[in-house]
Amino acid sequence: MVDLRKKLRSGMIAVTPAGSYLVLTDCETANYGSQDFCIVGPDGFMIGSNYDENLSTIRGICSIKALYKSTVNGLTYEMKYKDKDLIWTKDPKNLKELIISRRFSK
Repeated sequence: MVDLRKKLRSGMIAVTPAGSYLVLTDCETANYGSQDFCIVGPDGFMIGSNYDENLSTIRGICSIKALYKSTVNGLTYEMKYKDKDLIWTKDPKNLKELIISRRFSK
């Protein structure tokens, strides 16, 4: 099985049941030390050490359900994304999403 945590890159948009977050890799945090990644939103952040290799957490509300490529513009901090920018999804809804997600997971 592939460890999806190692495939994350800064700038990706991580979608969770709680909202959308910007992925930052190689984070240094004030209270949690060095982290391989953090996902950052307008109201806070979550640390990578809380995630398993499938991008899930004990508290499901923080589990990453999909990843999107971001385009940097004036709306970047709103974590907006388009379906065409899908990189990976935990629950593909069609063949296209399944193919995209499998490519990322290799």
